[in-house]
Amino acid sequence: MQKPRVSQKNVFSVPNGKYYLGDNLLLRVRGSSRSFFFRFYKNNRSHELSIGSARFLTIADARNKVVELKSRIFQGENVLVEKQGNELVLFEDVYEEAIRGIERTKKWTNTKHAAQWISTIKTYAVPIIGRYAVNDITRDDIFRVLSPIWETKTETASRVRGRLENIFEFLKVKGLYKHDNPAMWKNGLSVLLPPAKKIINVKHQEAMTFAEAQSVAKQFFNSESISHKAILFGLLTASRANEFQKAKWSEIDFKTKTWIHNRRKDKKKYPHRVPLSDQCIALLKSLPKKQGDLIFASVHGSPLALDTFRTVLQKNVNRKVTMHGCRSTFRDWCAENGVDRVLSEKSLMHATGNEVEEAYQRSDLLELRRPIMQAWANALFSEQSA
Repeated sequence: MQKPRVSQKNVFSVPNGKYYLGDNLLLRVRGSSRSFFFRFYKNNRSHELSIGSARFLTIADARNKVVELKSRIFQGENVLVEKQGNELVLFEDVYEEAIRGIERTKKWTNTKHAAQWISTIKTYAVPIIGRYAVNDITRDDIFRVLSPIWETKTETASRVRGRLENIFEFLKVKGLYKHDNPAMWKNGLSVLLPPAKKIINVKHQEAMTFAEAQSVAKQFFNSESISHKAILFGLLTASRANEFQKAKWSEIDFKTKTWIHNRRKDKKKYPHRVPLSDQCIALLKSLPKKQGDLIFASVHGSPLALDTFRTVLQKNVNRKVTMHGCRSTFRDWCAENGVDRVLSEKSLMHATGNEVEEAYQRSDLLELRRPIMQAWANALFSEQSA
């Protein structure tokens, strides 16, 4: 069906859509929202700048604004950075700037955070609201971003919502958005979407059975593969992949049989100490001596890729198990063998109580954990001596 010709008489009655009014002027209609846009090309890219709402501007006013903008562009002015009254700012032109501002404020230590934020917003939000004037974006618009993926990609959708909420808070502080945050959950999107936790079918990282762990321990101990040795070290120490991936010889105290490192997930300033079993010491001593301090170095001398451990483990077990799941195998073994909960949690570098309890229990209980890690190693290799 052909779109109706827009005039001042019917500007508030035409249906949803985009209407070209000539001379680089267009009208976008979304429900009760009717906004004029100036369309032009800059640096081989099409831009649409919001001129304002039809509630406040007539078509003639909008045409005059277009003439003014054309003149400013002709004089070399960059109208893309115009932020007076938010009327000329599109979401696609400012979301990256907002994320960089959030990055500076939160002082992210992981350089990948900003890239992940930009990628998810570009993938899921920009196609829907990228060309909308920032100050015209509503909760319904955010709902349209999230609703297609809320039940199919719930975890991702929840992250997108949280990131959008942060972005709009930043834009509010900068004076670019003057309404209630359209991406907020409480008393906002919670009215339109079910809680994420009610949707997500929680799937913990798949863990090996204890029998599978024993088989891996036996096979990998006798292997010459450096990735096998690294995985076994991680299994014996119940450590995270990013902790043993960068393990160094200088972190190993052979005299006290202790591994001491600072790659703590909880960001505490003191190092984490791991008691090393006899099997772990034997594993380390079986490794060929290489140049450099890195224990599990690739042929190029760099750390092995984190994905290597998961890939190798899954290929060996023939199931989608993970290195993180190995920590669950250790925890289950502790529970089944009556290991004190505090000691098992300390072995996993987990908090063992509230802040008050943590303050009173400052020790990492290293020597009490030592017989536990030795018993764990003995159990893993018990099949060999049976």
